[in-house]
Amino acid sequence: MTEEYVDKGRIKALISRVVKALLWSLLMGGEVLILYLSPYFGRYFAFIEPVEGSFFIVLLIFVAIEFLIQLTSGTILPYALSTARVLATIYLIYQWTNGGVYISNMLVQDIPVKVTVDFTVILNAFILLSLLTVLKNVLGGIGFLHQKGEESYKSM
Repeated sequence: MTEEYVDKGRIKALISRVVKALLWSLLMGGEVLILYLSPYFGRYFAFIEPVEGSFFIVLLIFVAIEFLIQLTSGTILPYALSTARVLATIYLIYQWTNGGVYISNMLVQDIPVKVTVDFTVILNAFILLSLLTVLKNVLGGIGFLHQKGEESYKSM
């Protein structure tokens, strides 16, 4: 009869980390995912042209990235995942808004209306701030690696 050694402390830590990651991912986008699946909220996205088909998939990816960021806290991976999330956000916003010129056709009381909004200045400011977030994540990752290198050097 063999007994398998199970470290209960590690299992508790893993379970608490998974629960924390689930709660954070629910807080950071999961509630919108749930609302999107509801029949009353989902219909409001039906008339938004560039968003309608891909919104659910993109939201699911962002919730999954948030889950992975929280699950891998204490490693270098959250910095890389956060950078990827910001770059994906920049790309998607740029694509969805056609470079800052949003054009949509909608019906208002059975009359077709073409709505055009030019907000390239706002989009460029958003992209600049997002690139600063990328820089912050890269510098945070470098700082994390530096700190781990110092800890490794001191333990020798």
